[in-house]
Amino acid sequence: MDNLQEIVQGLPEDACHHFLFFARRLKQKKDRKDLLLFQLMRDSKASDSKKYMMELYGRHEPNSYHAIRKRLFKQLTDFLVLYRMEEDTTGAAKVMGILSLIRYLFEQKNDRLGWHYLRKGERMAWDNEQYDLLNTLYRLQIGHADSEFAPELSLILEQRDKSRSAADKEERAELAFIIIKRKLEKVRLESRTLDFERHISEVLRELGLEQEMQLKPKYLYHMLSMVRSVILAKKDFHAFEPYMIQQYQLLERAGAFTKAYHYYKLSILYMLCHVLYRNRKFEAALAYLQKMEQGLKEFKGAFGPKFQVKYTLLLSGVNSYLGDSSTAIRLLEDLLKDCTYLKEEERLGTLLNVGLYYFQQGNLKQANAISVRIGHSDYWCEKKMGREWLMKKQLMELIVQYELGHTDIVALRLKQFHKRYQDLYDHPIYQRVEAYVGFIHRLITEPDCYLDEAYQMELMTGLTRIAKDREDLQAITFYSWLKSKFLQKDFYDTLQETVGT
Repeated sequence: MDNLQEIVQGLPEDACHHFLFFARRLKQKKDRKDLLLFQLMRDSKASDSKKYMMELYGRHEPNSYHAIRKRLFKQLTDFLVLYRMEEDTTGAAKVMGILSLIRYLFEQKNDRLGWHYLRKGERMAWDNEQYDLLNTLYRLQIGHADSEFAPELSLILEQRDKSRSAADKEERAELAFIIIKRKLEKVRLESRTLDFERHISEVLRELGLEQEMQLKPKYLYHMLSMVRSVILAKKDFHAFEPYMIQQYQLLERAGAFTKAYHYYKLSILYMLCHVLYRNRKFEAALAYLQKMEQGLKEFKGAFGPKFQVKYTLLLSGVNSYLGDSSTAIRLLEDLLKDCTYLKEEERLGTLLNVGLYYFQQGNLKQANAISVRIGHSDYWCEKKMGREWLMKKQLMELIVQYELGHTDIVALRLKQFHKRYQDLYDHPIYQRVEAYVGFIHRLITEPDCYLDEAYQMELMTGLTRIAKDREDLQAITFYSWLKSKFLQKDFYDTLQETVGT
């Protein structure tokens, strides 16, 4: 997929309608090749310039084709500038638009209106903490301070100094994020216990930023994102949960989630819902997901496309573990069918999840069809999604093939699995994988091995070295299938009992 097609396919459906209206605003010709190319790129899964040329001209016309591409790209960029101004909740785009108007007005010697919009832009920039833009606005004010409509120069300089002071804090905050990130990354690499609150407090205290950080959604979002990246790698969500809840509630009570910070509100809410989900607090996750749903509708759904996929994936997961796999499947199948802005990595993640939910229902045919629906080789998936994602996919395929009775396929894939992941078995996070696939291998060679109580105890002891309340949710899901074999019970029933303990 080329760059232009990636932009075209990334447009939400409502934005596409707005773009087509925008593109036709001046030219009323019915045969618009730039718009036909737009539709071809929208409908096609892969970029094919030769195919597009044949559709547009009926022959190979590279010069004409590239001229049409340039026209379409210009139309798109012009539209997106206006579209982002309409969507933007941070105020930056609107301030930049006002800046262009101010410059035009001063060029036309219209000082009265120029200063009117200078004051308006200044208020808007302060409200949205756009300090770079404030600096530009104050330079304009100083440059036109001799106007009869200008305030005293001393007042302009006083406000400029306040802006610079605020910008300095912003720079120190960015430095704090870099230092904190490095400290946390070092902890992760050394596999030490993560005391993230201490690391954060030390850095903020050293830079004199403790008070500023407490009530700034933007700052909190950046800090939580850094901690979360380490948490995800270490799969230790429990210490993160109370800190997240405390910080979110502090900002909510202080009324800090203004329109300018709506993106950060939704981002923090998503992280909070996710950590509750991974900690098996499904009812609590559902309550915060309802807050997130309300937030997605605010400000004309400004960030809906960006968060809708994440929200739906998480909502389906919560429903699944609460015993409603049918709703989980419906949510994801609807997403796969109707979501025009679903990125390829999001589509793959959605397919893997829906495959698991089909398996929970015992629908082996649909679960087995997921590999075909993915439509890419394992090598491609590993490059796109990462090694751990591919491992989960292949583990699920092994289990599905075993349940279908295809033991010859399972035996072959087990050899391939060991070869691909042998180097990971020594890592603490993946040590249990070797024992797990070893059980699947033994099921093939000794179909009744799960009846051996001594073997059950040995294997379950090796796989459950982490306290139940701190076990990773995804690990529990795979473990529950093994447990269902030992108990000779339905997998989904066993899963429900296990996550509820």
